[in-house]
Amino acid sequence: KDKKVLNLTALIVNVADTMQIKAKRYNSRIVPEGIETDYYVKGREDKLRQVFINLVDNAIKYGEPGETIRLIAEAKKDKVCVSVVNRGQGIENKDLENIFEPFFRTDKELSRELGSTGLGLSISRKIVKEHGGNIEADSTPGEETVFMVSFPGIGSEVNV
Repeated sequence: KDKKVLNLTALIVNVADTMQIKAKRYNSRIVPEGIETDYYVKGREDKLRQVFINLVDNAIKYGEPGETIRLIAEAKKDKVCVSVVNRGQGIENKDLENIFEPFFRTDKELSRELGSTGLGLSISRKIVKEHGGNIEADSTPGEETVFMVSFPGIGSEVNV
């Protein structure tokens, strides 16, 4: 209910702009990519904004300071996908399946220091599912972590 057609590209650009200030504190920057194309999804803007702010916030906090955080929008088959990519310590394979569980934290001490409750990813997953989407993570520890969110797309580029 209350879902409207949203320009997901504009939302991503806005989140990147909003989070730039926090990224600067870590000497990082956020670069949106794939934003030449407007991608549309049906959803609640406030909820989707919450998901992307959370993912970018995690990328800033848990990423390597001084690195670029990439926000990549793209169409894949009938879906609109947004990936949040950062470099840093990463997430061990054994933890990947649990990171969306409430209160799960890979590094409890670091999470406490950073003010994390361990709820962000489980809330994000719930919101994404409510939008008919999917969220997954992939990580190579010490290298790159990717959170990919996909939604059913609408519009000429993406089949409904």
